[in-house]
Amino acid sequence: MKRLIVAVLWLGACGGGGETIPIDELEARATEVLCSFEVRCGVLPDPAACQHVSLESQLLADVKAGKVIYDGGAAAACLDFDNGLSCKVSEQKFSIVDHAPSCNETFKGTVAPGGSCLTDAECLSQTCHKSGCDGTTACCTGTCTAKVLAGGDCSASGAECAEGLFCRRNTTDQTAICTAPIPDGQPCTSGGDICVAGRRCILVTSTSAGTCGVLPARGQACPDNFCDSPADVCDPASKTCVARIAVGGDCAVISKGCVAYAKCDGATKTCVALKRAGEACAQATDCLFGLACTDGLCVAHTDDPVCP
Repeated sequence: MKRLIVAVLWLGACGGGGETIPIDELEARATEVLCSFEVRCGVLPDPAACQHVSLESQLLADVKAGKVIYDGGAAAACLDFDNGLSCKVSEQKFSIVDHAPSCNETFKGTVAPGGSCLTDAECLSQTCHKSGCDGTTACCTGTCTAKVLAGGDCSASGAECAEGLFCRRNTTDQTAICTAPIPDGQPCTSGGDICVAGRRCILVTSTSAGTCGVLPARGQACPDNFCDSPADVCDPASKTCVARIAVGGDCAVISKGCVAYAKCDGATKTCVALKRAGEACAQATDCLFGLACTDGLCVAHTDDPVCP
């Protein structure tokens, strides 16, 4: 089951127009937007393979209780993006640590730092630190914590940097400071450094040192094994970006080169389509994006129970 909060934060190239989306219509609208993007960018083969975006039950309960404030106008602006938005990394409008303002405003928490929380969405800071939770205990509560500002130390467990910043560690992990994304052409390392929108850390000198730049297009050299478009893959033999292999194609040379909705079969060395919802599976990697393999079938992930 896809989480709407991820969808609205990630898909936001914002427009507007004064529209307001009632919360009971948000799931359908978010599903339409996300599925369109996934099919267009080659993550899924067709709209029928897309899974319904579902609001988390806890989020709905928190909105009803007033612990989280929902803004239907911000939701509309967040989802009102151009359907021709590029899938290429180089044409992304936001880095992975900042988002369109309206997407950040769709859900707002009300719990101040120091207060008890169950989810990030409940906190004013959007950060719920659960230091004592092991992931197996239902309804384990945490504490809302303030995000670390630019120049601040982010080495503590659970520390998160403010919007638009990332926690940059030095090569020996002796320091960790909240920093703005690294500009184009500037040095970076592969150990978690984040570049400005449209750029990635491309290794140029070693396994860890690189420069923020544009990923290679189809036909260009890919020494760092990454390509700009999700429709392409780096051919390990020629070290050139080539089109991903269609279902039924030969993947003996590029074992990880199938289209996103397929995988390379070890026995036949051909790309085989991943399973849809309701189809038989042996492991999670047999199923399409957004599905889990449960009791031998590909199924949507189940929601967690609502906590008081």
